[in-house]
Amino acid sequence: MKRILTGLWFIVYSLIYAQSHQFHFCNSNFVDISSTGTALQLTNDGTAAIQIPFNFVFGNASSDRLLVSNNGVVLFGVTSGFVSPANGTLGPMDPEGFYVLWDDYSDAGGGVYWQVDGTAPNRRVIIQWHRMRFTDTSVPGDVSFELILEETTNNIYYIYYDLDTGNANYDDGASATIGLICCGSSSELATPVPGIQCILYAPVSTAVGSEVTRFSVSLYPNPSENTLFYESKDPVRQVKIWNTEGKLLYDAKSDSHRGFLEINALKNGIYYIQFILDNGVILTRRFIKS
Repeated sequence: MKRILTGLWFIVYSLIYAQSHQFHFCNSNFVDISSTGTALQLTNDGTAAIQIPFNFVFGNASSDRLLVSNNGVVLFGVTSGFVSPANGTLGPMDPEGFYVLWDDYSDAGGGVYWQVDGTAPNRRVIIQWHRMRFTDTSVPGDVSFELILEETTNNIYYIYYDLDTGNANYDDGASATIGLICCGSSSELATPVPGIQCILYAPVSTAVGSEVTRFSVSLYPNPSENTLFYESKDPVRQVKIWNTEGKLLYDAKSDSHRGFLEINALKNGIYYIQFILDNGVILTRRFIKS
């Protein structure tokens, strides 16, 4: 039996990540465009490039080009590419974009649609995944969700209408990856979140070098020669470091709001550090070893 999501757990993370967006749960209505939008006719693991009627500002870039994937992802500023059906933890090597409900969907469901509402300068692009079926045929139900991008505000909404699949391994996005990658960093919501209805990513203005006060995890000094300190509003349970080639260099448990890492053994260059928090958020940041 379908469960239409009308409620919301107000567990607000107030997370700012990637020096560009603030993240929190919201309460916004789902806009069904399955009968009015343009069908993208996506095949299994297929993608379709679309051009929207305004430049959307995403971090330090703006573009009117999006690549929509059947697998619940929209890549930003590109017209070709592939989104793997094998979703996993978001990392710095994944392409920039909106990971609304990344999972392995077949082309046997209701389909993917897009539409533009409103008039300039207050238009919005809506991309809807309608009654998507999983390639795992043991899952009896389907899911419906959408991405909304707003002109002028550049707000990003993930709205979930129905995440009840009839299989506990898939309900509420249990098998999916939800997050966003921008500006060389990523943020991921640990799923499932029962009753999840809406996520808002709102742009914020952050001065370069002023990273301590408004992030769930503050990282300083950055660049750093020997010691890298971190502080968090929520306890950190694990810390990982990768190089730019995606090689894992460090992986350790933590049980504190703050700590430090000795990085003098690292070569000078750019690295990525991932914090897994007790509040269910995975935050990836970039730092420079000088």
